[in-house]
Amino acid sequence: MSARRALAALLAVVATAAAVLSFAALRDLALLCGFSRGLAWLLPVVVDAGAAAGSLVWLGGSAPVRARRFARALALVLLGSSVAANALSHGLAAYGMRPAWWVVVLWDWPRGGESPRQRDELPGDRFRVLPLLFGGVAQLQPCLGELPGIVEYVVGGG
Repeated sequence: MSARRALAALLAVVATAAAVLSFAALRDLALLCGFSRGLAWLLPVVVDAGAAAGSLVWLGGSAPVRARRFARALALVLLGSSVAANALSHGLAAYGMRPAWWVVVLWDWPRGGESPRQRDELPGDRFRVLPLLFGGVAQLQPCLGELPGIVEYVVGGG
């Protein structure tokens, strides 16, 4: 086996392990913030896949400058959020604590007028701030200039 193949195999192992550990920490944080078990797995997917998409556009080199700048900002914000959320999840677990109110607000932004009981009666209706992440990732498409943006498609009705 060549050194290049061995390095590629080792990097794949490290990347897989890091992804699994990050996924678990972000999922656990989502559960602590009140996400249902059926939806908690989506938080790490959105954050980490958004960071990956931004990184691919940023570092891919073939996108227009505007797209690479936006993708760099998106990737760095999401990567920073992932690291901070992983650290918070581990810290909360280590001390047996619940997240502060502002963490719950950040990841589980309630609609106006809902009482905690009403929120509990709406199973699966937990993601409220994540549309902001969707909008950020969706902005990559118009920046690339190849396809109509997802936001334009959804808002404009196709």
